[in-house]
Amino acid sequence: MQAYSSGNGIKKIQIQKENKIMSRKIKEVKDSITVMTQLVMPNDTNPLNNLMGGNLMRWMDVGAAICGGKHCEEYVVTASVDHVSFERAIQLGEVVTIKSYVTRAFATSVEIFVEVFAWHLRHQLKFL
Repeated sequence: MQAYSSGNGIKKIQIQKENKIMSRKIKEVKDSITVMTQLVMPNDTNPLNNLMGGNLMRWMDVGAAICGGKHCEEYVVTASVDHVSFERAIQLGEVVTIKSYVTRAFATSVEIFVEVFAWHLRHQLKFL
């Protein structure tokens, strides 16, 4: 394995595999950061007007898939989720921002960290 920089500033790595030399672009975390924003609408909530956890997890999964796809330049699927913790309820009408970024990359998998922020449009209060 040998790293080098091409003339246009793109860092690449050469890998020799089965008597073939392959060249791949070296990715940085900033190259695949993904930020999604959703407005919590009535069809996203339960009878208490709180965002349903399953809807939030779906949005998180979509954000992570986009982030992983940007990093791998391929379609990706979710293999597992380590931990999800809901700190507070997200209310109807709040804006949800989901930030995803790659924390580690391996030969056939990537680890993606997802952060969720919510804020109220009227009061400009932001929650993590």
